[in-house]
Amino acid sequence: MAEYPVLMRARHVDGIRRARDEIAMFIDVWRHQLLPAPVAAAHLRAAAFALEEMIGAVSTDDVLDRVFSSFCVGK
Repeated sequence: MAEYPVLMRARHVDGIRRARDEIAMFIDVWRHQLLPAPVAAAHLRAAAFALEEMIGAVSTDDVLDRVFSSFCVGK
């Protein structure tokens, strides 16, 4: 019998669910050629983002947004 990880935290369950749903949507639009590839790939990016949020990954854009959000651009 295979062992599967047990998700104990609600944010982990939510992250996995959102990633799974986005991947399912990608597969559907890709299989039925409903969207151009770059648009369909947005579902994969959303899935990756959901997983990154779950593990606490931080991107360069996140750091820059946080740094520059505290600056006041003025005279």
